[in-house]
Amino acid sequence: MLNQIFKSSTHPLRNGAVILAAGLAIAACTNSSMRSGQSALRPVFPAEAVVAAPSESATPASPQIIWALRSGLNVAALMCPEVSLKDDYNQMLKAHRSLLAQTHDLEQARYRQLYGREAEARQSAAMTRLYQSFANVIDRKIFCSQASGFANRAVSISSETLARQAQQALAALQPGAVELATNLD
Repeated sequence: MLNQIFKSSTHPLRNGAVILAAGLAIAACTNSSMRSGQSALRPVFPAEAVVAAPSESATPASPQIIWALRSGLNVAALMCPEVSLKDDYNQMLKAHRSLLAQTHDLEQARYRQLYGREAEARQSAAMTRLYQSFANVIDRKIFCSQASGFANRAVSISSETLARQAQQALAALQPGAVELATNLD
């Protein structure tokens, strides 16, 4: 029957049969390189997140990026199960108190300059969006692992080093966070 369908150029099922045959051929090629039982469409997730130390930039990150990183680590400290993350986050706040206070003041001044009397409401709305983005990460295990690794390192580095590593650390914490942080306004 299939032989007749393929040979006939006018048979109504010919085009569907050709497409089906091509699809099966492609599937056979794909599956031949796999072990039995594996599916070509099964998503692959890393077993464990690789937490690498961020490299230092030549220049410190903007206050927006530093504050966004602090925000992401804050969310992680609240929602991740690692007790050491909470402790490291609190120690990081103490170790980098001056940098974070200056960053906070610069961000508030920037919002006042941009929005005048609406600055507080606009900044609050922007920070809510940022916090929500961290709270709704796709892979919480990787997010928590990245946050834990950076918070642990942040305790023992200088504020200057933290500022130079902030952008890469934020990008590792959540892909797209750097872009979000710089476009919140």
